[in-house]
Amino acid sequence: MKKMLVLLVGAIPLFTCAQTSSAKTHKDSVAYYQGELNKLRHKTTDSLMKTDEYKALADELKHQKQKSEGYSGMVVYGDIAHTDYANFNNSIVQNGFSAMQPMSFRFGFGVSAKTRRTMLDFYFATAGLNNKSTKGDENIKSSFSNLLQLDLGCDLLKSKTFSLYPYVGLSLRASDLSYSKPVQTNSSYTNITNIISNDQSTHSESFRVGYQFGIGFDAAIKKHGECGKTILFTKIGTNSAMGGDVYKINGIEYRPDIRHGDWLVSIGFKFATYN
Repeated sequence: MKKMLVLLVGAIPLFTCAQTSSAKTHKDSVAYYQGELNKLRHKTTDSLMKTDEYKALADELKHQKQKSEGYSGMVVYGDIAHTDYANFNNSIVQNGFSAMQPMSFRFGFGVSAKTRRTMLDFYFATAGLNNKSTKGDENIKSSFSNLLQLDLGCDLLKSKTFSLYPYVGLSLRASDLSYSKPVQTNSSYTNITNIISNDQSTHSESFRVGYQFGIGFDAAIKKHGECGKTILFTKIGTNSAMGGDVYKINGIEYRPDIRHGDWLVSIGFKFATYN
């Protein structure tokens, strides 16, 4: 019995080596035949591309794409946005703060496409920079941004070079409002409960459904080979929040009557490929 056990234990490495060798041989065979198929595929493709019929069809496809008004591509842009702070400024100026300036800048990116007369812009994100009001070492900051903005327009011109289109759209919108003031500490504190004697700083965001409408203008400014072009575009319109912004601060709904984006101008580039 002991001899049989010894023989079985001694046979395990041999069995393992045999299995490993078999698996390696199988793997090598798969790689070989896969490589041969790839060679045959490349050879067939090369032969096809050299035929007169293929060349003629490819040339006609390029020609038709060049004639097409349709395109799709990436977009980068910047906004010059106006915000109506009139009522909000009247309130904070009475407390000694400077008035908020109405103009701000935003930056974004997305994709754009045109099919016949239909213009479609989908912007992934547009981030806004802060407007600021100060009084000594206290400050108020305000900004607004958009996410997943979809604009749909109709081109009024039949041209490969220029487009003029009214547009409407929807988006997710986030507005930001904060007030900061240096924390007052208690130098005579006795424990953690009375180290801070006064902290009035606060921050809140308002998330709403946004809507856009206006008019856009595109101009092709540079051609890239036979299938692409760079387009300079501008949009003039409005970008507003449905129902106005509402900020929740410690359970209180605060409506500051700030109208972000009551008008704005977008300027950017589309890096397009003909459809």
